[in-house]
Amino acid sequence: MSSDDVTQLTGHIASLTIAGLPLASGMRALGEEIPRRRLRSVLNRLADQLEAGASLETAIGQQGDRLPAHLRGLVVAGARSGKLGEVLSRFAGYANIGSDLKRSLWMQLPYPIFTIALASVVFGFVCVVLVTGFAQIFQDFGMPIPFLTLVVFKVANAVERVWLPLLQGVIGLFTLGLLVSLVVRADVRRSLAWVIPLIGPVWHLSDLAEFSHLLALLVESEIPLREALPMAGAAVRNSEIASGSKQAAQEISEGRPLALALARPSLFPSGFTRIIDWAEKHQGLPEALHMAGEMFESQARSQASFVGTVCSILATWSIICSVVVVVAAIFIPMISLITRLSG
Repeated sequence: MSSDDVTQLTGHIASLTIAGLPLASGMRALGEEIPRRRLRSVLNRLADQLEAGASLETAIGQQGDRLPAHLRGLVVAGARSGKLGEVLSRFAGYANIGSDLKRSLWMQLPYPIFTIALASVVFGFVCVVLVTGFAQIFQDFGMPIPFLTLVVFKVANAVERVWLPLLQGVIGLFTLGLLVSLVVRADVRRSLAWVIPLIGPVWHLSDLAEFSHLLALLVESEIPLREALPMAGAAVRNSEIASGSKQAAQEISEGRPLALALARPSLFPSGFTRIIDWAEKHQGLPEALHMAGEMFESQARSQASFVGTVCSILATWSIICSVVVVVAAIFIPMISLITRLSG
């Protein structure tokens, strides 16, 4: 199941549990209204097992790999504590953090992306059609060419030569990106997104925020840390975090403190390990993890806002500067030509 499917399933179970409604009939009714086939089939299987007399923990456990380990662990822990609805409701909220942060980033990017794309098309048209036409006119009349106009003509000639191969390259890169998204696993794609300039830190910080909150929730549910770490790492669906979490769990099993086990600069910033070290000494690990998650979430939102602002400013100023330079380069010799013809 995808992360969205897991979040929806968790939210449905939490809502039914909090409302005190029968789980079997509620899941059956929800399954009839959900368009996603995979999620609908899981709900129907759970309803069948609950109607056969199985407990929710047993029904969840019998799904095997269809449901992630962290969800099965939370259901068992929540049922044992009598706070199943609260635990699953909090999980659904934390699991949406990464999606919400990435959505806020993409909501700020369409305008600058569209502006830059439109400006590139207009600039290419101006260079290939208009500027080269004026260059031929000035050459026919034997006009002296100012330095700025000469630079613009050279740029226009270069654009005229490379615009078609460049367009083909952009289409090829877009096609390659689609193929990679179809072939490469989702967790690997999320780890690769970290290296993208500007927007990569948003992915990194949102994954860390999600991991911190989920790990805190698992620890609060009294799941042993050596089991909670790989569960939280797998829940984020990032291959780097999942691998690092498994290694940290192994080191904890060998008696190493959590702060040292998570001391991986490529994954976690140094401030995170210092917070964990302080929390272990003061018996406040869940609270410290939630605090770190909120810190990462705030940083991700700030980075997303920064990216949107920078892209908008770059798009606006690139258009203004291009228009001013091209107009000045064309009109300076044009005024001289008009003066010569009128004289």
